[in-house]
Amino acid sequence: GARRVVLTSSMAAISDEPVEDKVFTEDDWNEQSSLARNPYYFSKTVAERAAWTFVEDEHPGFDLVAINPYLILGPSLGPELNTTNAIFRDILTGVYPGIMNLSWGFVDVRDAAAAHVLAMENARAKGRYLCAGETLSMRDVVELLQEAGYRDGYTLPRLDLACSIGDFAVKLLSYTQPAGTGSYMRTHLGKVMRYDNTKIRRELGVQFRPARESVVAAVEDLVRWGHLAKAA
Repeated sequence: GARRVVLTSSMAAISDEPVEDKVFTEDDWNEQSSLARNPYYFSKTVAERAAWTFVEDEHPGFDLVAINPYLILGPSLGPELNTTNAIFRDILTGVYPGIMNLSWGFVDVRDAAAAHVLAMENARAKGRYLCAGETLSMRDVVELLQEAGYRDGYTLPRLDLACSIGDFAVKLLSYTQPAGTGSYMRTHLGKVMRYDNTKIRRELGVQFRPARESVVAAVEDLVRWGHLAKAA
């Protein structure tokens, strides 16, 4: 009796890497990833394409709507450490050698969850929905954490690697990382992902929280679950 399936896909199924002067929309598909290049992105693309192919070939009694979120952050329901929140733990504990020339698109987990519910309840919902709010550089994140009071007791990166020399050093470092991490660093370094979230705001009424609110919520969650020491 199901009339609709709402699939959690990913921004990774839309784009493999930022492209200069291109604004990505729901019409775009990741055509570059493979098992050798950004394999995680490849898996998300293959999975969503398989879902659309099934609906097209089998004509089931339900329609399909896909939600394509970027990096999801914010408060979690359990103690497991997710990949995005781990970025903030690592930034605050000195894991990163410096401020690298990387940028991320973020969506609060509460906004992503609301998008799924709205996609289920809105009879006119159709196709794919790019689900992402603000884009922040690593420098933006570090400055935001400083302004939010996360200074004393933490080890925020200070060395500025967001320059040509820094980019060269980070690219060399990328070859010492696991394959997926290394390919991500090389394809995203010095680039900013641009995307249009008009469709999800217009058709589903999704309103994205300010990035600062989501980042602070993510850090507080890390402390709550013991992934990050509470500042003295």
